Amino acid sequence: MVLDFPFFRGNVAPKTVATMPSLLRFLLVLCLLAGLGYGAMFALAHWYDPKPREITVSIPPDKFVKQH
Repeated sequence: MVLDFPFFRGNVAPKTVATMPSLLRFLLVLCLLAGLGYGAMFALAHWYDPKPREITVSIPPDKFVKQH
């Protein structure tokens, strides 16, 4: 015996589901990735404090001579 419910018959439920257009989906993913990147840069800029240090670079004297 199979139970038959009247609301399962007919065109009560839509046969096709409207999907989001691919351009909107692409733009949504792009915006989400941009937001994550912006959030990561914001976090690095405000929470990370680099330690300053001195850098010494030796330049050979022949680099000061003007080449003709």
